[in-house]
Formats: sequence, structure tokens, C-alpha cells
Amino acid sequence: MQNIIDRAKAVSNLSGAEYLSYISTSLKIRELPKEDLSLIFGGIFTRIIALCGIKEALDRHIKEDIRNLICFKYNHLCFEEIEYAFQLERYGVLKPKTEHYQLFDAVFVSTILDKYIRWRHRLIQLHKSSINKCEKSLKPEDKQQDIRLFFKILKQDFSAYKLKKAYLPRHLLYKQLFELKLLPYHSFEYKTSVEQRAKSLIKDKGYNLRLICMSIVVEDAYKNFITNNIDISQYEQRYYQKHKRVQNQEQ
Repeated sequence: MQNIIDRAKAVSNLSGAEYLSYISTSLKIRELPKEDLSLIFGGIFTRIIALCGIKEALDRHIKEDIRNLICFKYNHLCFEEIEYAFQLERYGVLKPKTEHYQLFDAVFVSTILDKYIRWRHRLIQLHKSSINKCEKSLKPEDKQQDIRLFFKILKQDFSAYKLKKAYLPRHLLYKQLFELKLLPYHSFEYKTSVEQRAKSLIKDKGYNLRLICMSIVVEDAYKNFITNNIDISQYEQRYYQKHKRVQNQEQ
């Protein structure tokens, strides 16, 4: 699980939207195999403690108390978030700053993570417009209006993909793309291939299987758009024309 530690070091280079996309596909602590937890805890907290400037080694009882705290109260987070929370604290982003006074214990850890969760909530609210619009288009009440909104978001994310960036978590686009028949044909061979690719990412990077499978299929669709020089706007116009014909037939 060394790559989980490496991933934790990398999140500071991401923008807000990219960060939310990144952690949405990471395995939460409660999803990790128990046999891997000790190794990851050791790697992450050795780094955190050193960067916090704690001079004394932690007593094993304190270590156990911190681990129990995280597995009980913060198991909905991923380890990347825990690493990032303490980075935000060191950089003065989480207000007010909490002094450790050379005492790194469960109370200090809980204080930092509670501040991080509030910070993350504000970040989600900041990007809620894009995420909510996408989720709404995946569950449309007004089909035509929401499809128009979906295509707008799709084109923005496709543009981000070509720049090797993320506009929002791509698995959120899967259902609507599937309904619009814009995804690769889901043959048995293709589904097997996608699952194998996803499993390799789980093994190497700690991703969630179901979500990463959906993201892989969406990105395969994007690759097909690029290879065949497909303009998404053409699909959008075809949808509107088809929808208009159906409406005329129903009248």
C-alpha cells in the first residue's frame, strides 16, 4: 500500500474540483483490508508527526488510541485526506490554528480532523453547483432541460480530459452517457477488460472498484471521441431533433 502514501503526498498539487474528484474514488479507511491498516497508519503518521515537529516518539498506547479514534470516528475519510488535513493545519489554512505543545494524541488529531471536515464541507459547497447540476442531469425531472445542462457539463469535462485534468468525478457522467448510447458497447470481453484494468488500479493505487470501472468506461468514450474526431455538439443536436420528433408524434 505504499502507493496510498504516495497519493497522499500528491493531493496538495490539485485544484479544489480536482481534489474532490480525486478523493471521491479513493478507498475509505473502512474499506481497506485490516491487514493493511497497520502499515498505512505507520507510514502516514510517521510522516505527519515528523512534519508537525513532534520531537519525542509516541507511546504505543497513544498510537493505539489514535488508531482506534480514526477507525471509529473518521473511517469515512481516506488516508489521503488525513495527510492533507495536517498539511492544511501546518500551512495555516484551518482556522484557528491548534498548537500541539509537543503532545500528539487523540484529542489533537480529532481537533485537526474536525476542522478539516468543516473545511471540506465549505469546499464542496463552493463546487456544489457543478456537482449538483451533474447529479440532477443524471436523475432528470425535466428531461429536455436537464439533458441540455448535461451536455454543457459533458463538454466542459471532455475539454478538461483533453488537458489531462478533471472537471468533476467522471463516474457521475456514466448513467446519462449510457442512456444516450455514447459509451462503448458493453460486451462481455469489454466488461472483463474494464474490470481487470480497475483491479490493477485497486492493487496499485487503492481505488474503489465500482466507481473506477465507471470512470474508465467514460474515459474510453472520450478516447473514442478523439480518435474518431467526434464533435459532442453533433450528438446534442441529434438528441434534440429526435426528442422533437417524438414530441410531435405524441401530440
